[in-house]
Amino acid sequence: MTKGIKNTIITTLITSLILGIVGLVMHILQTRVDDKLLAKKQQTETVKETEPTDKENQNNESDQGYMFIANINDPDGYTNVRSAPTKQSDVVDKILEGEDFKVLGLLNSWYKVESPTGKIGFVYFNRVKKKD
Repeated sequence: MTKGIKNTIITTLITSLILGIVGLVMHILQTRVDDKLLAKKQQTETVKETEPTDKENQNNESDQGYMFIANINDPDGYTNVRSAPTKQSDVVDKILEGEDFKVLGLLNSWYKVESPTGKIGFVYFNRVKKKD
């Protein structure tokens, strides 16, 4: 093989490799943009709210609009409260084991909550246990 053909083959291989890497990076970036757009869309959707039960009304007349009081159910001893109902969204607060918080509604598999510090956000459903 002549030196010119070898250089052409090497150049073609390097170009193909670079184009493949650029394509992969573009795919990753588009996926991240799609995730952020989905999180923003879900954040703006109306959260399904339910009326408190008669028992909750009797015990908590000043706390209208919540579903129930809960604790966390997380082996780590805390759970993150997120700004939107996705695990990619920002963490706005943490709820520690033993702290009570209000569950305000449900959106897909995420509870809308009010943390003990008063911040509103979302916690994944399997991290929440209703307080007895």
